[in-house]
Amino acid sequence: MFKSLKLKLAAQFLVLSLVVYAAMTALGVYIFHRGLTELLDDRLALLTASMAPSVKYDKSGLHMNELLKPLKIASAYLTPTVQIYDADRKLVIAYGPPGVEQLLPPNSEVNFEEGTLRTYCQSIIEKGQTVGYLQVELSTDHREKAISEFIEALSVLAPLLILAFSLSGYWFSSWAIKPIEETFKLLQRFIADAGHELKTPIAIIQATCENLAADLESNAQAQHRLAVIERSTERMQKLVADLLTLTKAKQPRLAQHISHLRLDVILQDALNEMSELFEDKQVSLRAETIQTAKLLGDRDSLHRVITNLLENALHYTDTGGTVTVGLQSGLNNITLKISDTGIGMPAESLDKIFDRFYRVDESRSRAAGGSGLGLSIVKAIIEAHHGNITVQSSPGKGSTFTVIFPVLGQSTFFRQAPKPSA
Repeated sequence: MFKSLKLKLAAQFLVLSLVVYAAMTALGVYIFHRGLTELLDDRLALLTASMAPSVKYDKSGLHMNELLKPLKIASAYLTPTVQIYDADRKLVIAYGPPGVEQLLPPNSEVNFEEGTLRTYCQSIIEKGQTVGYLQVELSTDHREKAISEFIEALSVLAPLLILAFSLSGYWFSSWAIKPIEETFKLLQRFIADAGHELKTPIAIIQATCENLAADLESNAQAQHRLAVIERSTERMQKLVADLLTLTKAKQPRLAQHISHLRLDVILQDALNEMSELFEDKQVSLRAETIQTAKLLGDRDSLHRVITNLLENALHYTDTGGTVTVGLQSGLNNITLKISDTGIGMPAESLDKIFDRFYRVDESRSRAAGGSGLGLSIVKAIIEAHHGNITVQSSPGKGSTFTVIFPVLGQSTFFRQAPKPSA
């Protein structure tokens, strides 16, 4: 139980860590992209400022002198596209690689056939008037390559981080659960010890009541009071027995009683044993398809599962109702279904019915002498056999309990070689 809880907590920690890592990665890529773009804009502004003095305006129009020097400086980083536009925003001169022949606002980014360009422009002022524009364009290939390498580095680190998150998550979950596990073991030991200690005084009370009943046979009032004591004692005895069963079902000692079994035989025995109870209440007990089903398990525990489910169906089905039982054996699983036409359960109760001491109908359970542990015991035994149980129900339409066990040879819970049952 705690091992699966550790794995669940570790998995949740891993998922949370991966979500945070993914978010931080996305944020890191965004910040890295923005930083590289700002550096590119700074480079463009610097190039434009260094080239602006080379642009001359005279009667013949706009032209550029000493272009070689700024281009040589620029080539140390990346060869730019240099464009000069007149006052009417028409391209008149272009140098360098092909670019976008359109005057754009500063710090613009545009796509064209050769790739993506980042642009920067500056007005050319002559005697206080704008006579043209100088635009410099740089390819973003270096930026994209740097970002791609950054993402690749993060991808290479991802498996190592996942492994680190998994190990740290499992360690953290083990550390966090350890106090709970120790407390649970103490509580379990207390329940087992208390149950064993209570068995003796309860037996003494029952024996004393039987003797008093014989001594006070002629006293009707005393007989009535003794009957009350006997019923309360029987309820206490059942509660203690249920607590002990629930404690044992949670312990590995259950595996000591494992053998090859036929669940269909156990089911048929339980149906025969309980048929009179159903007849007394006038509830029809029907057995549908019951196939041969072989599995590894504890006979007494599996018998307890079936009888508890049948008792539960009987208690919550009124006179004239029907309880239907079916058993099917598939390639990998054995499916046991017990359906009734009883009072059913509201949706909010379906997640709670396997909790200890939980009752859907308090008055009906009390009247039947239930301890509220029957379905908890059922679930504990089923899980000890590596099975699972589900329920479907709605008020006034009855309930269906479905139990699924692994077939013989599929169970991995029992480590020792099982002994064939008689």
